[in-house]
Amino acid sequence: MKDYNINEDYELGADAIPSPTGLNNLEEITNSNNNKLNSFAKRLFNQGITARNDIIRAGKKAGFTLIELLVVIAIISTLAGMLLPALSRAKESARRATCMNNLKQIGLAMEMYGQDNDQMYPKSPQDVANNRIYGVYPINHGLLLINGYINNAEIFGCPSSNWIKPQKVKSDWERSVANGIGPADSTYLYRGLSGGLTNYKIDSQERREKPALVMEYNVTGNYNYFNHKGEYVNILFTDGSVKGFINQKTQNYPKGILTKTDVTPQESDRVFQEADKLYGK
Repeated sequence: MKDYNINEDYELGADAIPSPTGLNNLEEITNSNNNKLNSFAKRLFNQGITARNDIIRAGKKAGFTLIELLVVIAIISTLAGMLLPALSRAKESARRATCMNNLKQIGLAMEMYGQDNDQMYPKSPQDVANNRIYGVYPINHGLLLINGYINNAEIFGCPSSNWIKPQKVKSDWERSVANGIGPADSTYLYRGLSGGLTNYKIDSQERREKPALVMEYNVTGNYNYFNHKGEYVNILFTDGSVKGFINQKTQNYPKGILTKTDVTPQESDRVFQEADKLYGK
């Protein structure tokens, strides 16, 4: 039997691992030299780990090689690339639903306003933007807020707007009311006087022929204000229904037929005429 040098082959420290070369006699040597082995070596032997290389691997600290680390990073990057777009779509879907709920509440408030005001919707002066809720005085949808039909001005803000968030709509409104000056804007476009509809009762034939009442405010040109990146538009109709539509792009309207090319009343008329065509679809 080979005479093993216990001190050289079996003495274990922080970085030294037992290195037997005669596996058949390892148990005998271990039993006769318990005082030379620490508890770690015994545990390895009891687990059946006897080969030199196995013992060395078991005793060293575990760690990643550079290749392994790069593989893990690549896998994580791939998973992130797959999950982030899905997460983004889910968030945008939630924002669209929030907008739809906002418009439904606005529609309900407008009906209540009409019942109290001779079947007329709130008026909107022609010289004021139809997305404005406060100028030098309360206008169009601002009347719903002033009269208590809607108590939270954030309803007039789209969470996907690229220029004004619901909290800013609320703070601008509160500032305007407190100081008696504007402006305070909404991210939703009101038909109002544009198209002459302010002059007609809710149940009139003229109203029924022009059912689109409020829609997302998208305008390009000098402003470039968009809700939902201008790709999707919720529309409130005079019957109280709200439906969302893809903002169809054409050669003449590369940002979508429901996007205003400027802030004129004529462009408001045009986009609402396009919205009228979508009623019932």
